[in-house]
Amino acid sequence: MLFNKFRWNPCIAVFVSVTISILGSKAFAQDPNSKPSDKAAPNSNLGQPSKEKKAAAATPKGNSFAIRNQELRRKLLQPMDIERALQAPVRDIIEYLEERLQVEIQFDPLVHLALKEANPPVDNFEDVPVRLPKTKDVPLNQVLQDIFAQFAVRPSLSVIVKAGQVRVVPNPAMQEAAPISVAGNTEPQRGFGISNQFHVEEKSLVEALASLSDLTGVNIVLDPRTKEYAKETVSISMQNAPVLTIVRILADSADLRVAILDNVLYVTTPENAIRIAREHQPASRPAAPKPAATTGK
Repeated sequence: MLFNKFRWNPCIAVFVSVTISILGSKAFAQDPNSKPSDKAAPNSNLGQPSKEKKAAAATPKGNSFAIRNQELRRKLLQPMDIERALQAPVRDIIEYLEERLQVEIQFDPLVHLALKEANPPVDNFEDVPVRLPKTKDVPLNQVLQDIFAQFAVRPSLSVIVKAGQVRVVPNPAMQEAAPISVAGNTEPQRGFGISNQFHVEEKSLVEALASLSDLTGVNIVLDPRTKEYAKETVSISMQNAPVLTIVRILADSADLRVAILDNVLYVTTPENAIRIAREHQPASRPAAPKPAATTGK
């Protein structure tokens, strides 16, 4: 028989085995019903995370409110350009700004109540037309304040970051605060105003005070003799806080104090602040002269 005549060679066996393996792998690759390989081709999207998975991976973990609040504060202070002036209802202007900076702006329920009880009262304020002026390099926070300032009512509106949201709320009073006392000198807190948003991270005291001055327009001067103290790094997040209070907290973090000179906040050493306060203590008014005694004739 042919089989008996055929002498099996081990080399032939190896050749046949390799050939079958190659042909089998090609057939498996061309079979549409075959399972895909675990290793995707370099140009294939197989194994790449979807957009939803990427978004989920980018979502902050842990204390998400604190992380989100920091992001929103940065966006509020981010300069933006308004290429052309717009005139539209408040609702439309807010939606336009939300799309521009990818941030959601919520109106606190207290806003509706406060405006209805304002003088004069404002009903359906989101339908009130306002003007968005053409601007360049103006932070979103200031743009919003300029919009709300068009409501000639009290209380005015303010912008805060709360629980991972940008919220519009009634603004607290920005006028004279309770008297303060430094080394026996009592005087009212002058109208240095309120900072709606102030946020710095690991900045020197010099940089923090300069940022606050730039943001609020308040004159803040650092005593050049305190340079060693001013190198200390500070981190602070404040909203709807009096500027004077923020400066005091920053100064105290470097063992410094604030002296008030007219419309200037002067950050200096505790000893120098006391000296300035004493020197500028209002002089007591002289007693009125007593009327001369009259004698009858």
